[in-house]
Amino acid sequence: MSIQLQQPERKKPGSVLEVLDAKTQPVKKKAVRYDYWLETHNPLACLAFMLPLLIWYEVSMALEFEAVRSGIDRIVQMVFSPLGQASIVILPLVSVGLFLFLHHRQKQPGQFHLRTVFWMAIESIALATILFLACDILLLYLDNQRPQPLAGLATVFSDSKQYGRLLMCLGTGIHEELVFRLLIFAPLFCWLCRVTQRENVALFLAAILVSCLFAVAHCDAFNPEGSPFQMSTFLFRFLASVFLCVLFRFRGIAIAIGVHAVFDILAIS
Repeated sequence: MSIQLQQPERKKPGSVLEVLDAKTQPVKKKAVRYDYWLETHNPLACLAFMLPLLIWYEVSMALEFEAVRSGIDRIVQMVFSPLGQASIVILPLVSVGLFLFLHHRQKQPGQFHLRTVFWMAIESIALATILFLACDILLLYLDNQRPQPLAGLATVFSDSKQYGRLLMCLGTGIHEELVFRLLIFAPLFCWLCRVTQRENVALFLAAILVSCLFAVAHCDAFNPEGSPFQMSTFLFRFLASVFLCVLFRFRGIAIAIGVHAVFDILAIS
């Protein structure tokens, strides 16, 4: 007695579309691993980091702290003074526009993780503290000066004068980094890379030139609101700028802004 096994009946495709659907089943995408280092260079993440600081600064300036605007802010308003009150919004609009332009040019992802902004703040505070301690040691060695760190930080929100200085530090950190690092250092570095064909040499030369300009721009001989020339102060600003140039090259504009702003707050507190 023989037993015949029934073969399973194969379903014939009813149409060409069913065949195509069978061949094009959706493939599960692999989860993209979170990369903090990469996201800190995303212009939109950088904008998300800077924007709250910029809004805080601009709103405070509009309310009652007009007198403590950053030096670059004053220069921009003076240049565009014929526009009247419209001159106030030019710098913040340009600041935001720069990041949107970079996003368009670099074609970076339009999404980023909010935790990136948080960790950028932590990194900025940590690096600014290291820079502050290094400069503290440098000033102690050069001029036998030892600042009183964080002496006024506790009263920064209760003392209007200290709060105004904090706002000025925020504006200075944002505006000076956008000008000296993003608009001057970055194009100069790219040009020197093409000329020298060596990235390390280009980085060294660009950092030296921009840092000299940065230190000179803070002297009263070239800036009415600058300080009198002293070799120790000049060297201090020069070395701080070199650090910020290197930081900008490897960690991006947002970290440079954060470190500059936090460092200034530590320095004046």
